[in-house]
Amino acid sequence: MVLSHDKRTLYVARIFHSIRPVVFDNTVWAIRLNDDGTPRRVEAKVVFRTGPDDTTDGMAIDVEGRLYVSSPRTGKIWRYDPESEETILIADGMPGVAGLTFGRRAFDPTSIYAVALYSGGLGGKVYRIPVGVEGRN
Repeated sequence: MVLSHDKRTLYVARIFHSIRPVVFDNTVWAIRLNDDGTPRRVEAKVVFRTGPDDTTDGMAIDVEGRLYVSSPRTGKIWRYDPESEETILIADGMPGVAGLTFGRRAFDPTSIYAVALYSGGLGGKVYRIPVGVEGRN
């Protein structure tokens, strides 16, 4: 989940449609919020989908309000712009990519750091993806 800059929209990556049986989902929802932060019941909608055989997982937001969404099943990271509704593939070839965060302190603030988890005891990997804009942490 990430919160928009104006704190009026909560973006939620829906990973599963069902857990028993496991049915993956590939959607990002935008939930409009009231002034007190509670959700507006009638104002939730799907704003982005990854591919049909994929799922969503980690998300981050940059200072321009664009969302970055990981797709672990296909190893991709997408950027979605809520203003223009434009979607761009920014990285590929990262099997199991899940958590996303922008760098802080000693880590480049204009790069996303993506964690890929592997099953079967193979360990994980951290990728650095330069995006040229700072994150909003």
